[in-house]
Amino acid sequence: MAGRNLGFWTFTILIVASICSGMTILGVAGLGYATGWPSIWEQIFVPLSAAVCILFFGTKLHAVASKTGYVTVQDYFRPQVLQPEGHSEGTSAIIGVLISIIYLVGQYVAISMVLSWLFKIPYLWALLIGAFISQATPYWGGYTPSAWPLWSRE
Repeated sequence: MAGRNLGFWTFTILIVASICSGMTILGVAGLGYATGWPSIWEQIFVPLSAAVCILFFGTKLHAVASKTGYVTVQDYFRPQVLQPEGHSEGTSAIIGVLISIIYLVGQYVAISMVLSWLFKIPYLWALLIGAFISQATPYWGGYTPSAWPLWSRE
């Protein structure tokens, strides 16, 4: 993942950016508009829970990954959980892909809504443009282009 050279703050900002998805930008804003102050919990506890996960789980996973060279969560679980059954690693990959597809549907809907409204173009064109841009950047440059503006300053 970007040559393991991102640094703590770049990594943290990228995690926060991953959490600030279409659901956060459009859904939570709409929830706040519709319900007012009672929805403030969403604004507080989503970043707070990410911080807790990074502090408690991220530091442990980072220490293990530094010694072993692990990159993914599946790498971490392989020797402990997945390896004895053999087929669980494939199951884990399939579940990861399905969850990613479900998550990405929401992101593509959000980007299509924004692009369609912003540029006054048909929804299908907005969907295709958003999908192309979001897929082309990591395809041509890997993970590094996503972090480059932050990475170059750290």
